[in-house]
Parts: sequence; structure tokens; C-alpha cells
Amino acid sequence: MLSGYKNTGGFLGFNKVNWTVQEYVKDGPKPYIVFHYNSYDGEGGYPGNLSVTVTYALLQPYKLLLTMRAKALNKATPVSLTTHSYWNLGGHNSGNILSEELEIFASRYLPTDKQLIPTGEIAPVKGTPFDFLKFRQIGSRIAEINVTNGYDTYYIFDKYNPKKKNALFLAATVKNNKKTGIGMNVFSNAPGMQFYTANSVSNITGKGGYVYQPYCGYTFEGMGYPDAVNRPYFPSVIINPGEVYVQDMLYDLQVKKY
Repeated sequence: MLSGYKNTGGFLGFNKVNWTVQEYVKDGPKPYIVFHYNSYDGEGGYPGNLSVTVTYALLQPYKLLLTMRAKALNKATPVSLTTHSYWNLGGHNSGNILSEELEIFASRYLPTDKQLIPTGEIAPVKGTPFDFLKFRQIGSRIAEINVTNGYDTYYIFDKYNPKKKNALFLAATVKNNKKTGIGMNVFSNAPGMQFYTANSVSNITGKGGYVYQPYCGYTFEGMGYPDAVNRPYFPSVIINPGEVYVQDMLYDLQVKKY
């Protein structure tokens, strides 16, 4: 809770509940796993029963497809699912990501107040520290962002078409890391995404005992506009009974030899 606002699922987010494995295919050209969860009426403070499935699929050669579906069963309810996976193309123990070069295909973003709630303004990124319309290092202007000490910013995708909600488009690109040679294209069908640079991560012990610190990774959180339920001019995040919410992310990795 943030002063009356709900963040990451309210009182109990979907990241803190037990999901059921609905289907699992380990072998073959497209291994995948499907998780299912039934959210009951009133859970987290939200109305209605919601049936949710999340699928992780490995596509050849180096692609990860994440599909999220949610069906409202008996009441209209707000739905805006996302993933909070962290990326560091230098490797999990390579330190910070400030030197990685990034391009985000979004010419607008949502400014926020000191509590990180959108002010309601839709602002251009041009000339600001939030401008990634051309490749530049993540850390090149990060010191100019005072409130969050880094990026925790919602970008509005230029290529999003509300008439083609299921169509994936190129949303962001990370240049090939000079040490590992790994680069990544990120595809989405969401209206925008939260770009976060792990500003508040501190002394978290992770893989192989490595201790993660601020800027150890970044997230591409495709989702609806934050605070859309209180901003009638933002795209609606309400789905009605019988409707199905659709949200997909495709991470396309490439390896370049230097």
C-alpha cells in the first residue's frame, strides 16, 4: 500500500500465492510450462473471481515467450499483470548495468509525484533523462533522477495499437554486451512498460552466493497505465465478466562474437 494506493497486487500480490502447474512439456522444440491461479472475490481488495494463467515457453534458438491471460468470471475488475524479472546481460555476477546501452521505442512517459504516483500528465521524453529513443548507456543521465535514485518510469509505447491488442511489436533493444556478446530485443503488446533499474535492491544474496546491490539489473514490466482506475483519460484496465485480459512479452536474445 502507498498512501491508499495499491502497488504490486494490493495486500497480497500474485507473486506471494501458490500457483498450480496446469501443463508441462519438457522436451521437444518448444518446451513450456503453464501455471494457473484462481483469485477469489475480494482477494487483495479486488472485486470478482478471476481465472489466471501464465505460460513460459522456450522458443528456438534463444527466445523466451511469456503469455498472461486472465478471465473475469462474475464481476468487472481491474487487471494489469506484469513480470518483474531482472536482466543483466553481463551475467548475474558482473556488477551493475549502468554501462549497458538501451533503446526504448517510446516518445512519452508518465511523470510521478514524490510517492511515485502518476501526476496525470503525459510528457515527452525528448531532452530529458528519460529519453532512450536512441541508444545510450543506462547510467549516462541516471544521476539526474533524484526522487527514485534511478529509473522507475512508465514509458508509453509508440507502436501500441489498441485495435490490435494481441499483436507483438518491438518495444526495446539492449545492445550486445561487450563481455558476453549477448544482446536482446524485447517485444510486447502492452500500451507501455515500467522500466526499473533495481534502485532499492541492497545486500540481497542470490545465485551462487553473489550479493546484489543497486543497479544490479533492470526490468521491462509491460502493463497498463499505472493509476488508470483514477484517470478516465488513461486506457482502461477494467475487464468485464466473460472478457479475457491478454498480455505477452517476448525476449529475443542474440549472441555476437567479438
